[in-house]
Amino acid sequence: MYERFMPAGACLLLDDSLAVVHATPAARRLLQQSPPTLVVQQRHLHAIDYAVALNNALASAARGVPAAIALRRPARLPLTLRAEAWTAAGLDRVLVTLRDPELEAPDPELLQALFDLTPTEALVAAGLAQGMDSTELAHDMGVQANTVQSHVKRVLLKSGTHRQSQLVSLILRSAAMPDHPRFVGEQPADVPGLAQTGNDTFACTEYILSKQRAGSCRCL
Repeated sequence: MYERFMPAGACLLLDDSLAVVHATPAARRLLQQSPPTLVVQQRHLHAIDYAVALNNALASAARGVPAAIALRRPARLPLTLRAEAWTAAGLDRVLVTLRDPELEAPDPELLQALFDLTPTEALVAAGLAQGMDSTELAHDMGVQANTVQSHVKRVLLKSGTHRQSQLVSLILRSAAMPDHPRFVGEQPADVPGLAQTGNDTFACTEYILSKQRAGSCRCL
């Protein structure tokens, strides 16, 4: 019912009681990878350590005022959540958009095409955009740090930027970035829905894993 009204990415649609009525495949997958930070139980979102902040954000969105919170995770970057009013099928709903910065990376091949980079330069640029420094890149590439710095200088020149911070900002706003990791292709009609009771976060785990093993869907 709601599929054609949903934007791309990891999104959930909540009704006027703030119960989840629809979740995109990307949202299901992200929730499966983020417990216990954020879960769906009895059709409602629960953030174990951020219950008050989450409830306030959803209530604000229901009043027509967008809200956002960052859900911190041990040894990981925060999962971020945006809630806003949304109209779907003529009904007032709340749209919740989830973003995991660890799953959002530029495509090195697109970086090559955009800025005429070599494959190595594209990998260096992608690493910088994901928060890596020269030392980490050098370790991963098996080269000296000064070699990485040479690549960085050439990337700056080719991209028309003058500082690493400017380069990273450009990459993160470029066409090399996906909207959000998501499944590609038609969603089968028999994908399990959200359960009525209990912990629903993993309701689709076995289904998705089985489809991945069969090669019928992939995550960008």
